[in-house]
Amino acid sequence: MYIKTKKMDNQQLDNLTNEETQLLLSLYLGDGSYTKHQIQDNYSVYTSSINEDLLRYKKSLVTTLTASDIKLIPNPGYKKDGTIFKMSINSSVKIGQIYQLSLQEKLDKLDKLGLALWFYDDGSLHKKCNFYNLCTHSFSIEDQMLMLEKLKEFGIYGKLLKEKKRDGRVFWYIYVSKYNGAFEISKIMAECNIESMKYKLWSPTTILKWSTVQEDWKSRGVYNLDTFNLHMRQLNKSNGRLKI
Repeated sequence: MYIKTKKMDNQQLDNLTNEETQLLLSLYLGDGSYTKHQIQDNYSVYTSSINEDLLRYKKSLVTTLTASDIKLIPNPGYKKDGTIFKMSINSSVKIGQIYQLSLQEKLDKLDKLGLALWFYDDGSLHKKCNFYNLCTHSFSIEDQMLMLEKLKEFGIYGKLLKEKKRDGRVFWYIYVSKYNGAFEISKIMAECNIESMKYKLWSPTTILKWSTVQEDWKSRGVYNLDTFNLHMRQLNKSNGRLKI
């Protein structure tokens, strides 16, 4: 079962289902690799993962397009046994129409399903502090700023995080703290119900603690990000910060 999504408006492209549209959008934003073919500007796209169940879920979303079988292929260095699962969505002009949209147009079409798949691909949950990092370093700073604005529509208030490696390489992430949208991310991802991917979700214990914090916020008149920030400053001054 996948996230129920509303039907696309008249901007829906060439009879793709919304599930296929969201999958293609997430593959552009996440770990998909697009290839252009010579015939009629057709494109194909492949996706890979160490988790076969994630690819099976993605394949279940493909109905008007055609997808290959999921294969186990060599990939030295990717994981301990040097193999990885791979799936392709075969060449189609429909894929090209999605790929050729501007980033802003792609983000405008993104809904909860696309967001969940994007985070399953490139998001990581840091369980000690219950925050998410979304790997975005293949995009420009300007593109990442557009992404930050889109995430706000889902109640997710991230910020750009720069990481410099010892060898000089620089990586960028969108960081979402436990107070500024991490719960919303986990909740949306959970709707996909991929059992073997639940390590990327908040634990039931954490969710229960979060519910307690939210009730405390409401009792103090905290209902949005602005009042939350004021509330947290007051808690810090009084050494009364609530922890989850």
